[in-house]
Amino acid sequence: MARGRTVGRWCVAALALVAGLLPTAGVAYAATPRTAPTSGVNAIGVLADSDPNQHGCSAGIVDSPRGNVIVTAAHCVYGKSALVFAPGYHDGQAPFGVWKVVSAFVWDGWKTNQDINGAGSPYDYAFLVVESHSGKSVQQTAGASLRLTPDTGLPEDISIFGYASAGNANYQNKPYRCDSSADLDGQFWITTQCLGIPGGFSGGPWVRRGTNDLVGVIGGRGQNLPDTDARNYSVRFDSRVRALYDRAVNAPIPPSTGNSGNLGYPLGDGALWKHADLIANGYFTGGSPFGSRHMDMIVKWSDGEVTLYQGSGSSDPAYPFVGETQLAAPGGLWTHAVTIAAGNFGAAGDGLIVRWSDGELTRYTTVDQGGFHDEVQLAAPNDTWTHAKLITVGEYNGYGRDDDLLVVWTDGEVSLYSNVTALGIGEEHQLAAPNATWTHAVALTSVHAAGYDLADLMVRWTDGELTMYGGVNTGGLGQEIQVQAPNSLWQHATVIAGGAFTANALPNDFVVRWSDGELTLYQGVNSAGLHSETQWVNPNGSAFQMNTPPTPAAPAPQTAWDTSTPPSDTADVLCADGGTASRMEYKVCLFPSGGTMRARGFVYSPGRHTHSVTVTLTSQLGGNKTVSCGEFINTGGYMSCNTGDVTRAMGPVKVTADFVLDGAAVPTLQLNDLQVIGKKQESDANYCGPASIQTALATMRYTPPSQAVLAGQAGTGGWGTLPWDMASTINRNMTSPPAGFTQYAWAGYDEQGVGLMKGMEHVQQRIAAGQPAVLLIKAGLRPWAPSSDGATRHYIVLYAAASNHTPGEPTEWSTTSFMAWDPAIDPATSSPFHKITVPQLVAASQMAGTPDQVTVISAQ
Repeated sequence: MARGRTVGRWCVAALALVAGLLPTAGVAYAATPRTAPTSGVNAIGVLADSDPNQHGCSAGIVDSPRGNVIVTAAHCVYGKSALVFAPGYHDGQAPFGVWKVVSAFVWDGWKTNQDINGAGSPYDYAFLVVESHSGKSVQQTAGASLRLTPDTGLPEDISIFGYASAGNANYQNKPYRCDSSADLDGQFWITTQCLGIPGGFSGGPWVRRGTNDLVGVIGGRGQNLPDTDARNYSVRFDSRVRALYDRAVNAPIPPSTGNSGNLGYPLGDGALWKHADLIANGYFTGGSPFGSRHMDMIVKWSDGEVTLYQGSGSSDPAYPFVGETQLAAPGGLWTHAVTIAAGNFGAAGDGLIVRWSDGELTRYTTVDQGGFHDEVQLAAPNDTWTHAKLITVGEYNGYGRDDDLLVVWTDGEVSLYSNVTALGIGEEHQLAAPNATWTHAVALTSVHAAGYDLADLMVRWTDGELTMYGGVNTGGLGQEIQVQAPNSLWQHATVIAGGAFTANALPNDFVVRWSDGELTLYQGVNSAGLHSETQWVNPNGSAFQMNTPPTPAAPAPQTAWDTSTPPSDTADVLCADGGTASRMEYKVCLFPSGGTMRARGFVYSPGRHTHSVTVTLTSQLGGNKTVSCGEFINTGGYMSCNTGDVTRAMGPVKVTADFVLDGAAVPTLQLNDLQVIGKKQESDANYCGPASIQTALATMRYTPPSQAVLAGQAGTGGWGTLPWDMASTINRNMTSPPAGFTQYAWAGYDEQGVGLMKGMEHVQQRIAAGQPAVLLIKAGLRPWAPSSDGATRHYIVLYAAASNHTPGEPTEWSTTSFMAWDPAIDPATSSPFHKITVPQLVAASQMAGTPDQVTVISAQ
């Protein structure tokens, strides 16, 4: 590129997050603004391949939960094998250290077309994740960051920061700053006028003047313009930029190859882990299900060394281990270990079963840092057991202990030996006769992920298919669930091992060692498939991990008013009605369409009066999205403004609508919705409690036990389930809940309704935070199923709320209606989703004669 902006731009006076402001004093305007040296810009730095003194791009720290995300231009990143970042760099000094980049996120729209002025131009931005130093993030160390601010209003006064490329004799080795103004340039870009921006400024942040709001970076169009051309461009920061940032923030952190590392204990690189032949996970050195410590991992290497990695107490999957112990040196007995499986054989800790090359089968009752203990020979060396191709251990017979041995033989037979003890391998049950199919099983492990009381079996086949058999027992292999269809990627899954490394309630996590040495954890596996992935070992060693996810569709241009009418009042549509102001009715509605939701604001004028109307809709559905419909003149009828379709797959939906009618702001309206995951009660009416617990847990993205298990935990009897048992059972099945569930006395609020409104507001706030509430009502007073039954008590799950905020009211939000899930209704025959107004809800939940009856189970 002639202009050479392939390398960095930026700097500022005092970007400390605590201060939150960028000072503007001391920078003067000329007819056309020009860059000038600046200092004290901690959040901005240089990007280089390895030596910051040879920098070629600029970058900035972006505020993030872990404090490890920086932003730059995609053309500074893509195609690189290594990068480092030096915040606050000046005069050859890196005052806050040099930080290695461990992963990068670039839309594949840039990967496909890297033409700066062509199809790739709208994707010329990137978010990078950097390593930590001695447990501290780059944001903590520099004490400064920028706040990502997409969809900012334009035109806007901005400051641009960056560095000239190393060696440019026309510029000092310092950060430079230019104060100017930015405006839209088509749908995808913003532009500004500034002279003196050389190569090296690429990736330099654009910041709203006087703030730390990040609104762009140098990149996209214009990179081949001469220095004498004052035009500069950034991709317009919109919902796609937020989506890529969210990927960087939420993605697993690859381990660093430096001394500090991103994991609690460094595991090495892919070249090492290619030699990890066997893996078994268990509570070898302490810990237990539902405890604070998760599992340990035993690895048998190709040279016969055996290593124990001690599990940590962190629920963060990026911090699985705290140390390692060598259990066996290379070159000894363990070179003959063919396969291993962890289990519990009646002792305080877990142990191992080992099949040796000569057919001997050994059980070590326990294993810990001190070695292998209480060895029991289950089978002497023999020819039969040399044909035991794969083994795993799990709870397959219903006696509450992982001590059942499952074997796949070389001829395709599958056997289950129940209750392995010191006396032998127990009774054999043939789960599959010799057959061709099971000769294609390459790897297997025990997991507890399909929702059955007994353990499940995960199998990887030669064609890359991954299958889970749910509820394996002595009678057969249970339900077959295809987790991955045949594919080439999973043909490289060399070793698999189930375990518990996050929730620590059930072994529903899944470790994979790939053929290139990558080590990956899939957490929270269930019958719906694999979900969150955390990379424990990077196969590329010092090279950072490049992520190029599919580019999302471009956001629609600025949303305009249209003449749509409100949706029909169906069971799954929720509206917050603001009433009437300035002779206009206004409301906001949220309605689903498959896997998406759309929020739409409506204004209605009953006559042909002239009115001025604006509305701002802010939706939080996997990232904030704000749509402002500008002023229009309503001369009668309906007008509407919408957010467009947004996915609801990332958790709770929250929509606020701010209307201005004839120049006057009116009470804000709010809608909250959860993607409820419910299942009809599986037993008689007394199972509405377990079904509601199951629904509440699933809606919060936990994998709940079966309703039968929950009924046992909650003490459900012929009378049903008591409210306080409901709360304790929900808490028992949540992992590190943000707020434990408890029960509230709904009927005891004062007669004026103020206390009741506070109770309603509390439930609405919990729903907004992603936590449904369970309500005890009279079954006969359900609006959707009325009857004369005044005795039966019934649980429903509240998962959505409509509310408004009126200044001067005793509560901040006045809830008007809820959406409820009814576990007594079969979704296959009728909709279980129902609206219930506050008066209906109060009437249904008031228990005559029992004013202290606990009726609401909600997070605190």
